[in-house]
Amino acid sequence: MSKPTDAVPDRVSGHVATFNDAVAEGDYERLAERFAEDAVMSFVGVLVGPFVGRSAILAGYRQMPPDDTMEIISVTATVGPTRSAFSGRKAAPAP
Repeated sequence: MSKPTDAVPDRVSGHVATFNDAVAEGDYERLAERFAEDAVMSFVGVLVGPFVGRSAILAGYRQMPPDDTMEIISVTATVGPTRSAFSGRKAAPAP
């Protein structure tokens, strides 16, 4: 069972902060470290991925770096993984 929540788990807010720092700095190492070795990262409505494994996720970020930062729209607490919705906004180019 899942339900929307106003509380943003630390792991979600930490991921967003690390992602936004990575976009600003152009360095994705620290972001990739947040993923499990066997993580799968996939997107809905975006024609990239899925990326299987931490090293593939890092390679994906390096080969196709995002130019948007993220903002949390909603979080849904579930028995399993937490589902989060994000909105993107254009970031300033990395130095």
